[in-house]
Amino acid sequence: MSPKSLDPNIIASKEQIRKNIRNSLINKKSSSPIKIDTTTPLFTKNDDIIRQFVSNFRNAGGIFIPCTKENFSERLVYLLNGKKYNFILNSNKSLNKILESARISYSDFIETDKPVDAAIIYSDLLIARSGSIGFSQKYSLYPSVLNLGKDIIVIAFIDHVVEDIGSAFQEIEKNIEQKTGVFTELITPTKVREDQEYSPENPQIILFFIQNS
Repeated sequence: MSPKSLDPNIIASKEQIRKNIRNSLINKKSSSPIKIDTTTPLFTKNDDIIRQFVSNFRNAGGIFIPCTKENFSERLVYLLNGKKYNFILNSNKSLNKILESARISYSDFIETDKPVDAAIIYSDLLIARSGSIGFSQKYSLYPSVLNLGKDIIVIAFIDHVVEDIGSAFQEIEKNIEQKTGVFTELITPTKVREDQEYSPENPQIILFFIQNS
């Protein structure tokens, strides 16, 4: 053993190191584990789901037209006249009187020899978190709202907004039980580049958002 190893200062230093290691191990064993909150949802609920839906719908590329029951007809006719559609597909008979009074030509079925410029379809479901729109067979005889026209004119009421996809599935299950219609698809608006145009495969979504009063 070398005289250097018996140096009191070195011995004291080694003892201090051992003491620090022992204290660290003791504290590690006695420390309480980190508590992880597993009850808080991944997404916090948005108190204003209406505003959330409108924001997400617009950001995705949809055209949002707010209206009331009183001015809905006027705004719909204004849009249709302004767009100068050659052929309009109307999937709900409750709109027939409005279109006929405004002398707007339409059809309630697709003719094979005439292309569709726009399709008017009701929606029972609006999803706030994604800005998506749900369509059911209740107002349409077609398997999909896609491939109908380059513009899809959607009519929906403010109380059809739900928070997320989970809430949407609950509404779908409820409608299945009540036999009021089954939702067949969810569509989210899209944006096109300046050098592109909307098409029946990738239509522009125009939403008439009707407030209850």
